[in-house]
Amino acid sequence: MRVVFIGLVFAARPGLAYATSPSMHSSHNPPPEPTAEQLAHARAEHRRHVEFYQRLQEVSSHHNPRFSVTNIIIALNIVVFVVMGFLGAGWFMPAEDGMLVYIKYGANNGAATTNGEWWRLLTCMFMHYGIIHIAVNMWALYQAGAFLEKLQGRFIYALIYLASGLSGSFASIIWHGDQTWSAGASGAVFGVFGAILGYMLRMRSGLPATVYKPIMKSTATFAVYNIAFGAAVTGIDNAAHIGGFVGGVVLGAALAQPLNLSLRRIRRLQTLGLAGLLFTALIFGGIKLTPRFNYSVTDELAWGTKEASILNKLNTLGTSRNGVLKKFASDNNTRELANWIDSSLIPTYRELLEETSSPRFNPDQITAKRQKLLITALDESRQTWADFNTRLKDDRAFDLSTCMQRSNQIVANFNQANKALKYETLPRKNKNPATGASDSSS
Repeated sequence: MRVVFIGLVFAARPGLAYATSPSMHSSHNPPPEPTAEQLAHARAEHRRHVEFYQRLQEVSSHHNPRFSVTNIIIALNIVVFVVMGFLGAGWFMPAEDGMLVYIKYGANNGAATTNGEWWRLLTCMFMHYGIIHIAVNMWALYQAGAFLEKLQGRFIYALIYLASGLSGSFASIIWHGDQTWSAGASGAVFGVFGAILGYMLRMRSGLPATVYKPIMKSTATFAVYNIAFGAAVTGIDNAAHIGGFVGGVVLGAALAQPLNLSLRRIRRLQTLGLAGLLFTALIFGGIKLTPRFNYSVTDELAWGTKEASILNKLNTLGTSRNGVLKKFASDNNTRELANWIDSSLIPTYRELLEETSSPRFNPDQITAKRQKLLITALDESRQTWADFNTRLKDDRAFDLSTCMQRSNQIVANFNQANKALKYETLPRKNKNPATGASDSSS
Protein backbone atom coordinates (compact mmCIF):
# COMPACT_ATOMS: atom_id res chain seq x y z
CA MET A 1 0.00 0.00 0.00
CA ARG A 2 1.32 3.41 -0.86
CA VAL A 3 1.10 6.54 1.19
CA VAL A 4 -1.82 8.07 2.99
CA PHE A 5 -0.53 11.57 3.37
CA ILE A 6 -1.48 15.16 3.99
CA GLY A 7 0.32 18.04 2.32
CA LEU A 8 -0.31 21.35 0.60
CA VAL A 9 1.76 23.81 -1.33
CA PHE A 10 1.48 26.95 0.74
CA ALA A 11 2.23 29.84 -1.54
CA ALA A 12 1.65 33.49 -0.89
CA ARG A 13 -1.14 34.99 -2.98
CA PRO A 14 -1.23 38.47 -4.48
CA GLY A 15 -2.62 41.07 -2.15
CA LEU A 16 -2.28 38.87 0.94
CA ALA A 17 -1.01 40.94 3.86
CA TYR A 18 1.07 39.53 6.68
CA ALA A 19 0.60 40.98 10.17
CA THR A 20 2.31 40.17 13.43
CA SER A 21 0.50 39.77 16.70
CA PRO A 22 0.59 42.81 18.98
CA SER A 23 1.83 40.58 21.76
CA MET A 24 5.00 39.96 19.81
CA HIS A 25 6.23 43.50 20.42
CA SER A 26 6.50 45.29 23.68
CA SER A 27 4.78 48.64 23.88
CA HIS A 28 7.97 49.97 25.47
CA ASN A 29 10.15 48.79 22.56
CA PRO A 30 8.34 49.45 19.27
CA PRO A 31 9.93 47.97 16.13
CA PRO A 32 12.23 50.31 14.24
CA GLU A 33 10.81 52.17 11.28
CA PRO A 34 11.85 50.64 7.92
CA THR A 35 14.39 52.60 5.93
CA ALA A 36 13.62 54.05 2.52
CA GLU A 37 15.79 51.38 0.95
CA GLN A 38 13.88 48.62 2.74
CA LEU A 39 10.56 50.08 1.68
CA ALA A 40 11.69 50.30 -1.93
CA HIS A 41 12.87 46.68 -1.85
CA ALA A 42 9.57 45.53 -0.32
CA ARG A 43 7.57 47.40 -2.97
CA ALA A 44 9.71 45.84 -5.74
CA GLU A 45 9.25 42.35 -4.30
CA HIS A 46 5.52 42.87 -4.02
CA ARG A 47 5.38 44.05 -7.64
CA ARG A 48 7.34 40.98 -8.81
CA HIS A 49 5.08 38.81 -6.67
CA VAL A 50 1.94 40.18 -8.32
CA GLU A 51 3.52 39.95 -11.80
CA PHE A 52 4.37 36.29 -11.23
CA TYR A 53 0.77 35.34 -10.54
CA GLN A 54 -0.45 37.52 -13.39
CA ARG A 55 1.87 35.71 -15.82
CA LEU A 56 0.86 32.37 -14.31
CA GLN A 57 -2.78 33.21 -14.99
CA GLU A 58 -2.03 34.42 -18.52
CA VAL A 59 -0.28 31.22 -19.65
CA SER A 60 -3.20 29.09 -18.43
CA SER A 61 -6.18 31.36 -19.15
CA HIS A 62 -6.92 29.73 -22.54
CA HIS A 63 -7.65 26.35 -20.90
CA ASN A 64 -11.02 25.35 -19.50
CA PRO A 65 -10.29 24.57 -15.83
CA ARG A 66 -13.19 22.11 -15.67
CA PHE A 67 -11.33 19.85 -18.11
CA SER A 68 -7.90 20.27 -16.61
CA VAL A 69 -5.46 17.34 -16.62
CA THR A 70 -5.69 17.29 -12.82
CA ASN A 71 -9.47 16.90 -12.88
CA ILE A 72 -9.24 14.19 -15.56
CA ILE A 73 -6.69 12.23 -13.51
CA ILE A 74 -8.86 12.51 -10.40
CA ALA A 75 -11.91 11.36 -12.36
CA LEU A 76 -10.02 8.34 -13.74
CA ASN A 77 -8.90 7.35 -10.24
CA ILE A 78 -12.47 7.58 -8.96
CA VAL A 79 -13.83 5.51 -11.86
CA VAL A 80 -11.20 2.81 -11.29
CA PHE A 81 -11.93 2.80 -7.55
CA VAL A 82 -15.66 2.32 -8.12
CA VAL A 83 -15.11 -0.45 -10.69
CA MET A 84 -12.66 -2.22 -8.38
CA GLY A 85 -15.16 -1.93 -5.54
CA PHE A 86 -17.86 -3.66 -7.56
CA LEU A 87 -15.36 -6.33 -8.59
CA GLY A 88 -14.91 -7.17 -4.91
CA ALA A 89 -11.77 -5.25 -3.98
CA GLY A 90 -13.43 -3.66 -0.94
CA TRP A 91 -14.53 -0.10 -0.26
CA PHE A 92 -12.80 0.81 3.01
CA MET A 93 -9.95 -1.70 2.93
CA PRO A 94 -9.20 -4.82 0.85
CA ALA A 95 -11.93 -7.41 1.35
CA GLU A 96 -11.12 -10.97 2.43
CA ASP A 97 -10.62 -12.04 -1.18
CA GLY A 98 -10.06 -8.48 -2.39
CA MET A 99 -6.30 -8.80 -2.85
CA LEU A 100 -6.92 -11.26 -5.67
CA VAL A 101 -8.75 -8.46 -7.50
CA TYR A 102 -5.75 -6.14 -7.10
CA ILE A 103 -3.37 -8.92 -8.15
CA LYS A 104 -5.45 -9.79 -11.19
CA TYR A 105 -6.10 -6.28 -12.46
CA GLY A 106 -2.85 -4.45 -11.95
CA ALA A 107 -1.19 -3.95 -8.55
CA ASN A 108 2.60 -3.65 -8.82
CA ASN A 109 4.78 -6.56 -7.73
CA GLY A 110 8.33 -7.41 -8.79
CA ALA A 111 7.67 -10.98 -9.87
CA ALA A 112 4.44 -10.14 -11.70
CA THR A 113 5.54 -6.91 -13.37
CA THR A 114 8.98 -8.02 -14.57
CA ASN A 115 7.59 -11.27 -15.96
CA GLY A 116 6.20 -9.47 -19.00
CA GLU A 117 3.35 -7.63 -17.25
CA TRP A 118 4.98 -4.20 -17.42
CA TRP A 119 1.56 -2.56 -17.73
CA ARG A 120 1.29 -2.95 -13.95
CA LEU A 121 3.72 -0.03 -13.59
CA LEU A 122 0.92 2.18 -14.92
CA THR A 123 -2.25 0.47 -13.71
CA CYS A 124 -1.12 0.41 -10.08
CA MET A 125 -1.13 4.23 -10.14
CA PHE A 126 -4.93 4.25 -10.45
CA MET A 127 -5.73 1.64 -7.78
CA HIS A 128 -6.28 2.40 -4.10
CA TYR A 129 -6.67 0.30 -0.98
CA GLY A 130 -9.86 1.86 0.32
CA ILE A 131 -11.78 5.13 0.26
CA ILE A 132 -9.49 6.95 2.72
CA HIS A 133 -6.45 6.05 0.64
CA ILE A 134 -7.93 7.50 -2.55
CA ALA A 135 -9.54 10.50 -0.82
CA VAL A 136 -6.31 11.78 0.72
CA ASN A 137 -4.27 11.14 -2.43
CA MET A 138 -6.78 12.95 -4.64
CA TRP A 139 -7.09 15.83 -2.18
CA ALA A 140 -3.31 16.34 -2.22
CA LEU A 141 -3.24 16.04 -6.02
CA TYR A 142 -6.02 18.60 -6.38
CA GLN A 143 -4.13 21.08 -4.22
CA ALA A 144 -0.69 20.74 -5.83
CA GLY A 145 -1.60 19.51 -9.31
CA ALA A 146 -3.56 22.57 -10.36
CA PHE A 147 -0.59 24.80 -9.49
CA LEU A 148 1.97 22.66 -11.35
CA GLU A 149 -0.34 22.36 -14.35
CA LYS A 150 -0.40 26.15 -14.70
CA LEU A 151 3.32 26.37 -14.04
CA GLN A 152 4.43 23.81 -16.65
CA GLY A 153 1.53 23.56 -19.07
CA ARG A 154 -0.83 20.66 -19.60
CA PHE A 155 1.35 18.35 -21.68
CA ILE A 156 4.52 18.68 -19.59
CA TYR A 157 2.47 18.35 -16.41
CA ALA A 158 0.81 15.15 -17.65
CA LEU A 159 4.20 13.76 -18.65
CA ILE A 160 5.69 14.61 -15.25
CA TYR A 161 2.77 12.96 -13.46
CA LEU A 162 3.04 9.80 -15.55
CA ALA A 163 6.84 9.58 -15.43
CA SER A 164 6.96 10.24 -11.68
CA GLY A 165 4.44 7.47 -11.11
CA LEU A 166 6.52 5.09 -13.23
CA SER A 167 9.66 6.17 -11.38
CA GLY A 168 7.94 5.34 -8.09
CA SER A 169 6.78 1.96 -9.43
CA PHE A 170 10.30 1.06 -10.58
CA ALA A 171 11.74 2.14 -7.22
CA SER A 172 9.19 -0.03 -5.41
CA ILE A 173 10.26 -3.12 -7.36
CA ILE A 174 13.97 -2.38 -6.94
CA TRP A 175 13.56 -1.96 -3.17
CA HIS A 176 10.86 -4.51 -2.30
CA GLY A 177 11.28 -7.07 -5.06
CA ASP A 178 8.37 -9.51 -4.91
CA GLN A 179 7.53 -8.86 -1.25
CA THR A 180 4.75 -6.29 -1.72
CA TRP A 181 1.71 -5.58 -3.85
CA SER A 182 1.88 -1.84 -4.30
CA ALA A 183 -0.98 0.37 -5.44
CA GLY A 184 -1.89 4.03 -5.22
CA ALA A 185 -1.33 7.37 -6.92
CA SER A 186 0.97 8.68 -4.21
CA GLY A 187 4.20 7.98 -6.12
CA ALA A 188 2.91 10.25 -8.89
CA VAL A 189 1.55 12.78 -6.38
CA PHE A 190 4.93 12.89 -4.65
CA GLY A 191 6.33 13.53 -8.11
CA VAL A 192 4.04 16.54 -8.50
CA PHE A 193 5.37 18.04 -5.28
CA GLY A 194 8.91 17.16 -6.32
CA ALA A 195 8.40 18.80 -9.71
CA ILE A 196 7.25 22.04 -8.05
CA LEU A 197 10.43 21.99 -5.96
CA GLY A 198 12.54 21.21 -9.03
CA TYR A 199 10.96 24.09 -10.94
CA MET A 200 11.65 26.53 -8.11
CA LEU A 201 15.26 25.37 -7.81
CA ARG A 202 15.80 25.84 -11.53
CA MET A 203 13.94 29.16 -11.95
CA ARG A 204 14.44 30.84 -8.58
CA SER A 205 16.84 33.46 -9.95
CA GLY A 206 13.96 34.92 -11.96
CA LEU A 207 11.32 34.57 -9.25
CA PRO A 208 10.53 36.79 -6.28
CA ALA A 209 11.62 35.40 -2.93
CA THR A 210 8.03 35.71 -1.69
CA VAL A 211 7.09 33.05 -4.26
CA TYR A 212 9.88 30.49 -4.33
CA LYS A 213 10.94 30.50 -0.66
CA PRO A 214 7.59 29.47 0.90
CA ILE A 215 6.90 26.99 -1.90
CA MET A 216 10.33 25.36 -1.60
CA LYS A 217 9.93 25.19 2.15
CA SER A 218 6.45 23.65 2.02
CA THR A 219 7.34 21.04 -0.63
CA ALA A 220 10.50 20.02 1.22
CA THR A 221 8.54 19.84 4.49
CA PHE A 222 5.87 17.75 2.77
CA ALA A 223 8.45 15.26 1.52
CA VAL A 224 10.39 14.97 4.78
CA TYR A 225 7.28 14.65 6.94
CA ASN A 226 5.54 12.05 4.79
CA ILE A 227 8.65 9.97 4.17
CA ALA A 228 9.37 9.98 7.92
CA PHE A 229 5.75 9.02 8.57
CA GLY A 230 6.01 6.22 6.01
CA ALA A 231 9.17 4.92 7.67
CA ALA A 232 7.43 4.78 11.05
CA VAL A 233 4.22 3.09 9.87
CA THR A 234 4.06 -0.39 8.38
CA GLY A 235 2.22 -1.05 5.13
CA ILE A 236 3.38 2.12 3.37
CA ASP A 237 5.54 1.89 0.25
CA ASN A 238 8.12 4.57 0.97
CA ALA A 239 10.29 3.44 -1.94
CA ALA A 240 7.54 4.48 -4.35
CA HIS A 241 7.25 7.85 -2.61
CA ILE A 242 10.97 8.56 -2.72
CA GLY A 243 11.25 7.32 -6.31
CA GLY A 244 8.33 9.47 -7.39
CA PHE A 245 9.59 12.56 -5.54
CA VAL A 246 13.14 12.30 -6.90
CA GLY A 247 11.80 11.69 -10.40
CA GLY A 248 9.57 14.74 -10.04
CA VAL A 249 12.44 16.97 -8.90
CA VAL A 250 14.58 15.95 -11.89
CA LEU A 251 11.77 16.33 -14.41
CA GLY A 252 10.48 19.56 -12.89
CA ALA A 253 13.91 21.15 -13.11
CA ALA A 254 14.84 19.75 -16.53
CA LEU A 255 11.53 20.65 -18.18
CA ALA A 256 10.90 23.97 -16.41
CA GLN A 257 8.81 26.22 -18.66
CA PRO A 258 8.99 30.03 -18.75
CA LEU A 259 5.80 31.89 -17.87
CA ASN A 260 5.61 33.24 -21.40
CA LEU A 261 3.50 31.64 -24.12
CA SER A 262 5.69 32.94 -26.96
CA LEU A 263 8.85 31.50 -25.42
CA ARG A 264 7.08 28.22 -24.72
CA ARG A 265 6.12 27.92 -28.40
CA ILE A 266 9.67 28.69 -29.54
CA ARG A 267 11.13 26.05 -27.21
CA ARG A 268 8.41 23.46 -27.85
CA LEU A 269 10.47 21.10 -30.04
CA GLN A 270 13.47 21.37 -27.74
CA THR A 271 11.31 20.65 -24.70
CA LEU A 272 9.55 17.72 -26.37
CA GLY A 273 12.88 16.24 -27.43
CA LEU A 274 14.29 16.49 -23.92
CA ALA A 275 11.07 15.09 -22.44
CA GLY A 276 11.19 12.14 -24.83
CA LEU A 277 14.85 11.49 -23.99
CA LEU A 278 14.21 11.56 -20.24
CA PHE A 279 11.13 9.37 -20.54
CA THR A 280 13.01 6.82 -22.66
CA ALA A 281 15.93 6.81 -20.22
CA LEU A 282 13.51 6.20 -17.35
CA ILE A 283 11.86 3.24 -19.08
CA PHE A 284 15.07 1.55 -20.23
CA GLY A 285 16.89 2.32 -16.97
CA GLY A 286 14.01 1.01 -14.89
CA ILE A 287 13.74 -2.21 -16.89
CA LYS A 288 17.50 -2.70 -16.64
CA LEU A 289 17.72 -2.15 -12.89
CA THR A 290 14.66 -4.12 -11.73
CA PRO A 291 15.36 -7.67 -10.51
CA ARG A 292 13.97 -10.81 -12.14
CA PHE A 293 12.44 -13.82 -10.41
CA ASN A 294 12.15 -17.56 -10.98
CA TYR A 295 8.35 -17.61 -11.15
CA SER A 296 5.32 -16.05 -12.75
CA VAL A 297 2.54 -14.91 -10.42
CA THR A 298 -0.07 -15.55 -13.11
CA ASP A 299 1.25 -19.09 -13.68
CA GLU A 300 1.45 -19.79 -9.95
CA LEU A 301 -2.16 -18.71 -9.44
CA ALA A 302 -3.34 -20.81 -12.38
CA TRP A 303 -1.33 -23.81 -11.21
CA GLY A 304 -2.50 -23.39 -7.62
CA THR A 305 -6.12 -23.69 -8.75
CA LYS A 306 -5.39 -26.72 -10.93
CA GLU A 307 -3.21 -28.45 -8.34
CA ALA A 308 -5.89 -28.02 -5.67
CA SER A 309 -8.46 -29.61 -7.99
CA ILE A 310 -6.17 -32.55 -8.80
CA LEU A 311 -5.20 -33.15 -5.17
CA ASN A 312 -8.88 -33.08 -4.21
CA LYS A 313 -9.58 -35.77 -6.83
CA LEU A 314 -6.63 -37.79 -5.50
CA ASN A 315 -8.06 -37.59 -1.99
CA THR A 316 -11.40 -38.86 -3.30
CA LEU A 317 -9.59 -41.66 -5.13
CA GLY A 318 -7.65 -42.52 -1.96
CA THR A 319 -10.88 -42.78 0.02
CA SER A 320 -12.37 -45.14 -2.59
CA ARG A 321 -9.17 -47.20 -2.66
CA ASN A 322 -9.13 -47.57 1.12
CA GLY A 323 -12.75 -48.75 1.05
CA VAL A 324 -11.96 -51.37 -1.61
CA LEU A 325 -8.86 -52.57 0.25
CA LYS A 326 -10.83 -52.83 3.48
CA LYS A 327 -13.35 -55.06 1.72
CA PHE A 328 -10.51 -57.10 0.20
CA ALA A 329 -9.02 -57.63 3.64
CA SER A 330 -12.30 -59.27 4.74
CA ASP A 331 -13.19 -61.38 1.67
CA ASN A 332 -9.75 -61.79 -0.02
CA ASN A 333 -11.43 -61.54 -3.46
CA THR A 334 -8.39 -60.95 -5.69
CA ARG A 335 -10.42 -60.92 -8.92
CA GLU A 336 -12.71 -58.15 -7.64
CA LEU A 337 -9.71 -56.10 -6.48
CA ALA A 338 -7.93 -56.59 -9.82
CA ASN A 339 -11.04 -55.54 -11.75
CA TRP A 340 -11.38 -52.37 -9.64
CA ILE A 341 -7.74 -51.46 -10.21
CA ASP A 342 -8.13 -52.01 -13.98
CA SER A 343 -11.48 -50.27 -14.35
CA SER A 344 -11.19 -47.41 -11.86
CA LEU A 345 -7.80 -46.81 -10.24
CA ILE A 346 -5.50 -46.94 -13.29
CA PRO A 347 -7.89 -44.99 -15.61
CA THR A 348 -8.26 -42.27 -12.96
CA TYR A 349 -4.48 -41.91 -12.74
CA ARG A 350 -4.33 -41.62 -16.54
CA GLU A 351 -7.04 -38.93 -16.55
CA LEU A 352 -5.25 -36.99 -13.84
CA LEU A 353 -1.96 -37.27 -15.74
CA GLU A 354 -3.61 -35.85 -18.84
CA GLU A 355 -5.20 -33.04 -16.84
CA THR A 356 -1.93 -32.23 -15.07
CA SER A 357 0.07 -32.06 -18.30
CA SER A 358 -1.73 -28.95 -19.55
CA PRO A 359 -1.22 -26.08 -19.88
CA ARG A 360 2.50 -25.97 -20.53
CA PHE A 361 4.51 -23.52 -18.44
CA ASN A 362 7.90 -21.92 -18.97
CA PRO A 363 10.37 -24.76 -18.25
CA ASP A 364 12.84 -22.37 -16.57
CA GLN A 365 10.34 -21.22 -13.97
CA ILE A 366 9.20 -22.80 -10.75
CA THR A 367 5.63 -23.55 -11.87
CA ALA A 368 6.84 -25.97 -14.56
CA LYS A 369 8.96 -27.72 -11.93
CA ARG A 370 5.93 -28.08 -9.64
CA GLN A 371 3.96 -29.47 -12.56
CA LYS A 372 6.72 -31.96 -13.39
CA LEU A 373 6.87 -33.16 -9.77
CA LEU A 374 3.14 -33.91 -9.74
CA ILE A 375 3.29 -35.62 -13.14
CA THR A 376 6.14 -37.79 -11.88
CA ALA A 377 4.28 -38.67 -8.68
CA LEU A 378 1.09 -39.57 -10.57
CA ASP A 379 2.96 -41.67 -13.10
CA GLU A 380 4.94 -43.51 -10.41
CA SER A 381 1.72 -44.19 -8.47
CA ARG A 382 0.01 -45.48 -11.60
CA GLN A 383 2.99 -47.73 -12.39
CA THR A 384 3.19 -49.02 -8.80
CA TRP A 385 -0.44 -50.15 -8.81
CA ALA A 386 -0.18 -51.48 -12.37
CA ASP A 387 2.77 -53.70 -11.37
CA PHE A 388 0.90 -54.84 -8.27
CA ASN A 389 -2.16 -55.68 -10.35
CA THR A 390 -0.13 -57.66 -12.88
CA ARG A 391 1.14 -59.91 -10.11
CA LEU A 392 -2.37 -60.11 -8.67
CA LYS A 393 -3.93 -61.23 -11.97
CA ASP A 394 -1.13 -63.73 -12.73
CA ASP A 395 -1.63 -65.40 -9.35
CA ARG A 396 1.95 -64.54 -8.46
CA ALA A 397 3.05 -63.63 -4.97
CA PHE A 398 2.10 -60.07 -4.07
CA ASP A 399 2.65 -57.89 -1.05
CA LEU A 400 -0.11 -55.32 -0.53
CA SER A 401 1.66 -53.68 2.40
CA THR A 402 4.78 -53.10 0.27
CA CYS A 403 2.63 -51.57 -2.47
CA MET A 404 0.96 -49.26 0.04
CA GLN A 405 4.33 -48.26 1.52
CA ARG A 406 5.64 -47.48 -1.95
CA SER A 407 2.53 -45.45 -2.73
CA ASN A 408 2.84 -43.48 0.51
CA GLN A 409 6.55 -42.89 -0.12
CA ILE A 410 5.76 -41.40 -3.53
CA VAL A 411 3.39 -38.93 -1.87
CA ALA A 412 5.99 -38.07 0.79
CA ASN A 413 8.69 -37.53 -1.84
CA PHE A 414 6.38 -35.25 -3.81
CA ASN A 415 5.50 -33.15 -0.76
CA GLN A 416 9.14 -32.82 0.26
CA ALA A 417 10.36 -31.86 -3.23
CA ASN A 418 7.47 -29.45 -3.75
CA LYS A 419 8.17 -27.75 -0.42
CA ALA A 420 11.85 -27.39 -1.32
CA LEU A 421 11.01 -25.22 -4.34
CA LYS A 422 11.48 -21.60 -3.28
CA TYR A 423 10.71 -18.25 -4.84
CA GLU A 424 14.06 -16.65 -5.65
CA THR A 425 15.58 -13.58 -7.23
CA LEU A 426 17.59 -14.54 -10.29
CA PRO A 427 21.27 -13.53 -10.50
CA ARG A 428 21.82 -10.56 -12.78
CA LYS A 429 23.95 -12.64 -15.14
CA ASN A 430 21.02 -14.95 -15.89
CA LYS A 431 18.52 -14.48 -18.64
CA ASN A 432 15.00 -13.48 -17.85
CA PRO A 433 12.88 -16.66 -18.16
CA ALA A 434 9.94 -14.60 -19.37
CA THR A 435 11.68 -12.82 -22.24
CA GLY A 436 14.98 -14.56 -22.77
CA ALA A 437 16.73 -11.19 -22.58
CA SER A 438 20.07 -11.07 -20.83
CA ASP A 439 20.11 -9.31 -17.48
CA SER A 440 23.89 -9.13 -17.20
CA SER A 441 25.28 -5.67 -16.62
CA SER A 442 28.39 -4.69 -18.51
